Amino acid sequence: MRGTSLMIVSIMAVVAAAGGAQADDVREIGGSKQLFIDEGMVESMEEVRFTLNPAQRAGEVLRATEPWEAAGLGYVTVTQEGGRFQMWYSVWYWDPDIKGHWMDRLAYAESADGINWEKPRLGQYEFDGSTDNNLVAVGKCGYAHGGSVFIDPNAASPDEKYKMAFGDFYRVYPYPGCPQHTSISGAVSADGVHWQSIDTPHGLLFPSGGTDTQNVCFWDPHLERYVAYCRVNVYRKDDQGEPFRPASRRIGRSESKLFREFPRAVEIAAPDELDPGGAWGSGLYNSAATIYPFAPGVYLFFPSVHHYGSGLCEITFASSRDGVQLDRRFRQSYVPVDPGARHLGEQIGYSAYMGPGMVRVGDELWMYGVEHETPHNGRWYGRSVPGAVHRYRQREGRHGHYETVRAPRRNTGDQR
Repeated sequence: MRGTSLMIVSIMAVVAAAGGAQADDVREIGGSKQLFIDEGMVESMEEVRFTLNPAQRAGEVLRATEPWEAAGLGYVTVTQEGGRFQMWYSVWYWDPDIKGHWMDRLAYAESADGINWEKPRLGQYEFDGSTDNNLVAVGKCGYAHGGSVFIDPNAASPDEKYKMAFGDFYRVYPYPGCPQHTSISGAVSADGVHWQSIDTPHGLLFPSGGTDTQNVCFWDPHLERYVAYCRVNVYRKDDQGEPFRPASRRIGRSESKLFREFPRAVEIAAPDELDPGGAWGSGLYNSAATIYPFAPGVYLFFPSVHHYGSGLCEITFASSRDGVQLDRRFRQSYVPVDPGARHLGEQIGYSAYMGPGMVRVGDELWMYGVEHETPHNGRWYGRSVPGAVHRYRQREGRHGHYETVRAPRRNTGDQR
């Protein structure tokens, strides 16, 4: 007979953390469903390793088709309630009269199946003399950058069911009546369509050193607090002590009992020597932080690693048991890079950013992100950045799997 090496993973109703079954390490899980993202729910392992299962591409679902989307599409968030899918996504257009020339607004779309989307005319925001568009009127200072939306199970009233964190006046300050620095603002809504700024000075949620990312916030039922993830920029200094670019783009985190006045974010993740170009040769552009809704105590992150040399931005995977300590063991793409991406000299014409959150359809989990057909590099950013919102599929509970690490052995004894 032919023998094979064994994959041994012991799982018990009472599971001890990997590294020893000390009494203090025992974790009661009862009958709750668990997601195996690391060794934290495994008592012992022998001759196996944990391997990432990349997401499956499921095609484009939305492209820029309107005049107010002429410069391209940006960050995206999708939620689902019953048979209704809602999408909020950034749209860009070129404005020669503002600092940086890029105007960033928030747009809205709806779908009955998560695949075919409509852009309803909301009549809220005037563009080129008309409100016949799907732009959302949000913010106080004429700009809505890097926003994300979540449905709040802890909402104090129905009027605050939906919440949003976004950069309100990034790149357009000085702006009349607004602070002279970049910060993150908040807004609330009863339906996700009609929004009101939160009742703080200037509608501020918390100060931030850099809002050039997708700011993410959600209610954490384990902590019973609101948790936010944003950008932290760190600069090297020259011999005169002056900072110089490029910045090391990192992930910051803050938490608050109320969806108001968060303290300044604290850095929780940074590029390191295992990233392309080393710690200063790449950046963690966004977090796409997501509290996993189908198993307790699991936080998933899908940061885009920005390769400073090639301009490539690829979606990767990280996990956490507390939302603070990130496990980035898989230094590979979670969403495979578009095989048709153009090579533009030393640059690669592809940059992708996952949106936070996920929806369950049958036995699949769907996520959405935006992909651009250009490097993430200023020289390629003109008046139009071609790209689209994409859908990605993953089997529920299948973000990773265990596999043997030793080849099968042949039994050379008596085979009768």
